Amino acid sequence: MDVPPQSGWDIDKECDKLTQFFPSINHEMFMAVLHKQGFSPVLVEFFASYLVGRSTVYCWSTFQSDSQSVDVGVGQGSALLPVISGLFIAPVMKLFYIKAAPLNTTLLSLVDNGTILAQSKQLDDNNVGLHKAYKVIYLLFVAFAFILEHDKTELFHFSRRRDAYNPSLDLGYAPHTGVTPLKPKTYWRYLGFYFDRGLTFHEHVRYYATKAFTTDFNINIKKSFRYLIKLGLLS
Repeated sequence: MDVPPQSGWDIDKECDKLTQFFPSINHEMFMAVLHKQGFSPVLVEFFASYLVGRSTVYCWSTFQSDSQSVDVGVGQGSALLPVISGLFIAPVMKLFYIKAAPLNTTLLSLVDNGTILAQSKQLDDNNVGLHKAYKVIYLLFVAFAFILEHDKTELFHFSRRRDAYNPSLDLGYAPHTGVTPLKPKTYWRYLGFYFDRGLTFHEHVRYYATKAFTTDFNINIKKSFRYLIKLGLLS
């Protein structure tokens, strides 16, 4: 994440999540993406048959079912999951930067989670940019046969302001629209880090210090029980 050097600038971030990202990958679309990216026909043919034409048989005692189709797309635990996600999302991100160029926003992607960043002098201006950028990414994902989970979208404002101004965002899609806009979170957890609005990392230190104290306390309790059992005072 790049923090702008301009004094007094505010940064907003909006996180979105895709519904059943890997099981719902469209194989024909994926093959088209690989062809467009110039990969070897051998690799394209491999992915064309990947997890396609699979079947299974269910057994219970002496009962055995007929063969059942299990074409469920790319499994969540697949070893190729990170590679496939990067290849499939790359054209979406490229199209986003073309269509959202005037909005001064940045798109980050981590597997099936996306983050849109906006920066300007005013939080309200950021919200306008995020609203438009979200519509762009939503329509792109629809074109790629994906569905955004609007109810799992999160909003967070980074700001150097000393007041408590923390505006909500009309996402434009239910349930975060009209009289029920998307409310910003107090803290943002990302890749194990806890961010607060002023990037002081107070919440990050508090969380992990509490976790460390709790772990140490539990270890000492466990040692005490072992000692009592050794003395025969506890069975």
